[in-house]
Amino acid sequence: MLMGVNICSTDRMRKALARSPFLRSELFSEAERSYCEGRRAPAMHYAARWAAKEAFLDAHRLSPLRYDLSRLEVLHGEGGEPWLRVGCPELERDLAAAAKEPPGTTRLSISHERDYAVACVLVTP
Repeated sequence: MLMGVNICSTDRMRKALARSPFLRSELFSEAERSYCEGRRAPAMHYAARWAAKEAFLDAHRLSPLRYDLSRLEVLHGEGGEPWLRVGCPELERDLAAAAKEPPGTTRLSISHERDYAVACVLVTP
């Protein structure tokens, strides 16, 4: 079993996006940007997605600096539950190389409030 947890300050994300607007397209997919920008507090939702991506990479002991994070997407199922889609070939390759067991089930939980967003990723065989 693998687990990763990450927390992100909403204010820090808001300031980073204001200072460097290009981060939206560098770090988030078009679907993620559309979702976040359609919300009342976009920075809070961007922070949640960033925390989820970091938690996923932490669970697998991988560095976010090596990958196109706009291709690691946080999406929503029919019931609103969050899930991750890996669309980055380099990341898929490294995940397969690092796996000690066949790929398992990845569970994602996201929570946010005004100041912080937190995500937990659990990967089970």
